[in-house]
Amino acid sequence: MVAKQAWRMLEHPVSLVGRVLKARYFPNGDFMQAIAGPSPSMIWKAIL
Repeated sequence: MVAKQAWRMLEHPVSLVGRVLKARYFPNGDFMQAIAGPSPSMIWKAIL
């Protein structure tokens, strides 16, 4: 299920989930270059 979310962010970056995660975790880059950051959620760590 988590891999499906990652695939969905790559295929549909303008979806609600894609926009929310981009704003929170990688506002200046893209999903493939994103890092965990200082306080990642459990879901974000699982996606990465």
